Amino acid sequence: MPSLRTKNHSGSERSKLDKSVEKHKVDRQRNLIRFLKAGCRFYCIWPLKSNASRWRLALYEIVWWFYVAIESYSVLGIINGVHCCFVDLNGFVKTFVDVIFMLEVLFDLIYYKFRASEFQHLIIEMERFMTTPNSRHLILPVSFYYTVVGTFVVGSFLFTFTPLFSESQPTPLNTIFLFIPKENYWGRRIAYALEIVIVVIAGLVLFHDLMIVSIILHAGSKFGLLGAKLEKFRVPTEKKMRTWTREHQSVISCAFELNRIIAPIAIKSTIAVMLYVLVSALVIIHKLPLVELSKFLIVTLFAVLRFFACSWAADVMTEKARNISWNIYDAQWIDATINVRKSLLVITQRCQKGITIHVVGFISAWSLKFCGQVVYTIFTFFSTLRAALRV
Repeated sequence: MPSLRTKNHSGSERSKLDKSVEKHKVDRQRNLIRFLKAGCRFYCIWPLKSNASRWRLALYEIVWWFYVAIESYSVLGIINGVHCCFVDLNGFVKTFVDVIFMLEVLFDLIYYKFRASEFQHLIIEMERFMTTPNSRHLILPVSFYYTVVGTFVVGSFLFTFTPLFSESQPTPLNTIFLFIPKENYWGRRIAYALEIVIVVIAGLVLFHDLMIVSIILHAGSKFGLLGAKLEKFRVPTEKKMRTWTREHQSVISCAFELNRIIAPIAIKSTIAVMLYVLVSALVIIHKLPLVELSKFLIVTLFAVLRFFACSWAADVMTEKARNISWNIYDAQWIDATINVRKSLLVITQRCQKGITIHVVGFISAWSLKFCGQVVYTIFTFFSTLRAALRV
């Protein structure tokens, strides 16, 4: 009897410990969503509450237009600066990296505005999900999120404060702003301040991609929740299966809708990461000072981390959807009726067709495999280009 009591006591202690660990994990994820929400709100890419005041809505619109105006003005400034900075290949490719970043910021701002209602629906649904007990099925890589944020912060500090200790580059970016003469002292100070604002606004691509990753993982958690619900059926009945099938079809429809919204972002991210890595690599192979070299290493790392995160999230969603067929296999289907078994067979066949983020003719499936193919293609092309430049 004492040994039995000891076993029961150890079992209850283990159960309490597991619940405590799970609660801690959910709390961390909820705090992460709050942090993500604050960052996206700062960049006007997170919907306001439905009962928000008119003044707040108006301020949101004004700030959004301010970001668009600043980025458009900076793109014109950096294109104007190409004429001055195109002294050698290094100056041109460094300027080209800045242009890619600015255009990506502009794309994210405009695309979110164009799809604001769809994004609002997805984000509100995710926020509601995080307040339910089912939020434990959502797996957000908290440490990885903060690693990507840290990479951006380090890169921002390098770009912002390096000119203070460098004579060759007096400002963070190679821009020649219209109506702001850099020859004058006050012109250089204003240009410096504007470029710091541009670097801060560049954080929009970070929070935008993390928001996309969270939305995709939320879609994947719905498939995981359905699989867990199916395993809990002691013996699947026709009534339970009808309800479950409707839920499954609804989740699949949401995944198709998500693909329709995310597909242009997948194209943008693929093209952007290829250009970032290729152009930054061209800068890195030249003999540059350590500080300049570290700046473009950070840019390359930041681009690859963001693309990897999106690819991993899409891969998780695909795997969660495919794993439902295994959940059906583990269910107590042997004792079920013939109609229930037929329903399970139909669902199993449906699960064989992958639920993916894809673009017809460009991306067959956004996944870790596709991410590896992109990186391999980049470095193959880079090796060929490097050999050609040496000839």
